[in-house]
Amino acid sequence: SAAIISFFRNVWNGLRQHWFSAALICATLLYGAYVRFHHSINHYYFGFADPYVHMSIAKNLSANEIFTGLYPPGFAAVISAMSNFFIIDPYMIVRFIGPLSGMLMILSIFFALRKLVGNYPMLIFAAMAIYVFYSGLPSFYQRQIAALSMEYATIFLLPGIVFMIDYFRNRRTADLILAGECLAITVLIHAYTAVTLALSYLVIFAVNWRSLLDWKTFLRVAKVIGISGAAASIPQVYAFLTVESYDLSYTRSNVK
Repeated sequence: SAAIISFFRNVWNGLRQHWFSAALICATLLYGAYVRFHHSINHYYFGFADPYVHMSIAKNLSANEIFTGLYPPGFAAVISAMSNFFIIDPYMIVRFIGPLSGMLMILSIFFALRKLVGNYPMLIFAAMAIYVFYSGLPSFYQRQIAALSMEYATIFLLPGIVFMIDYFRNRRTADLILAGECLAITVLIHAYTAVTLALSYLVIFAVNWRSLLDWKTFLRVAKVIGISGAAASIPQVYAFLTVESYDLSYTRSNVK
């Protein structure tokens, strides 16, 4: 309880010290939430065609019918699991998980900058504002009004990069495991994001090549990343080998 009290005390002190930046960040988050949730709240139909596919696959998974489409089943599995666990119609989850993912993508920017550059609230606000107010960036906000697998996977892109950088900074195994989990999630959800994260890891490895000369560090990194990627690939490999209608064309197109 003392740690929780200390945490909230530090948060309060930070808000008092940087109240103007905090207000700007809150305003940016509110505007981002308005843009992303407006369609889902005011319309019953989905903003893109893809959510109908995800909802169909999720219903098939709930009925123990798997791998009947071209999409990797990871995102639909999330929807199906949430629907079964919370006893919620998958339509309602698909309707709102898109804008929720969009908000988590914005918060991932806050998380990454806070961890990598420290307590510079105006810099954090500027980065978040550019992403929220400029719709021409990758994964523009029009895509974040709907349940799309790439946007959901992108939630874990920046955290994965941060955890891997933190591992080489502090040598905490927990950071490496979290980086491996982020990779596994992206492999399960969307190949494009997984390839982007894997390339980011390669850049981090290249920057920290001296650390990897230590064979214990190299083996630890190779083991965690290898197991994460291999384990997350099992569903697609299994489907490819056992289900005649399933193919890897969607995955291959994203990798290319």
